[in-house]
Amino acid sequence: MAKFCGNCGAKMNDSAKVCGQCGTPVDPDFKKNNTSREKKKFPKWVKWVVLVLVVGGAIAFKVFSGNGYDHIVKEVVEVYETGDVDALMNDSSMLYMEDGGDEPEEYLVKTIDNQMDKMEEELGRNYVLTYEVEEEYTLPQRQVRKLQDMFEAGDVDYDVDNLEDIKVIDLVITGDSGDDTYDIEQSIIVIKENGKWKFLLLGDF
Repeated sequence: MAKFCGNCGAKMNDSAKVCGQCGTPVDPDFKKNNTSREKKKFPKWVKWVVLVLVVGGAIAFKVFSGNGYDHIVKEVVEVYETGDVDALMNDSSMLYMEDGGDEPEEYLVKTIDNQMDKMEEELGRNYVLTYEVEEEYTLPQRQVRKLQDMFEAGDVDYDVDNLEDIKVIDLVITGDSGDDTYDIEQSIIVIKENGKWKFLLLGDF
């Protein structure tokens, strides 16, 4: 008995499962695996794992690519902006704090005030401060030894074994009034004590 397609009416072979004219399946159990594929659906937990890995990787890169003393640079700049030294003092070296009374803090504030006074003489009171790190380098070992000898010979109660590393950060702080700019070039010296970076002083040894 002749067999015809139920969709287009074309004549078909008795053994045919698909119409050769329009491609309509005759056998309801037949699936056109050769022309289409079902989309694979991944379990929700797989998507969450991928998301965690991507976000976690981005956070890890941000955390571990830092040098550990960026916050000190920002705290120094904050003193230039606001005159508030509290945050910087909290992140200061034990040596700085042992140097005696309020003198180190007063010296720091006086130094920055003098620099800002000169900037305001040039720009006036209305300006925006920005900063840029020009260079970061490790203090030469010769100067580190000189510093250690100075600690040991002085009256400061400081264990030189706490001193693990010293970095110098050359900073440029720029004031921009819109009409003119003024640069302050300042070196920041940070010291690594017991695994943590601390502020030591402004300027060079």
